[in-house]
Amino acid sequence: MIVEWKKPETEKPPRGEPLIVTVKCAWKAFQETIGPVYLLRDPATWRWVYWDGDRNSLIGPDDVKIIAWDYWPAPVEETDA
Repeated sequence: MIVEWKKPETEKPPRGEPLIVTVKCAWKAFQETIGPVYLLRDPATWRWVYWDGDRNSLIGPDDVKIIAWDYWPAPVEETDA
């Protein structure tokens, strides 16, 4: 899989689709890649939401910043050989 990172400031991410993102956290000395992450609409604004398997978690806007995103990879299709 080749990841072609996009900056959210220059390329708008698709809304409601699964993505992988790189985040920068105020309390960590390193950046982290997480997914699946969705850009979803709540009544007031668009929010980044991370699904960690058990629950949804909002990302940001103060302590965590999305610095890059790419599309969630498609599953491998089995072929009969």
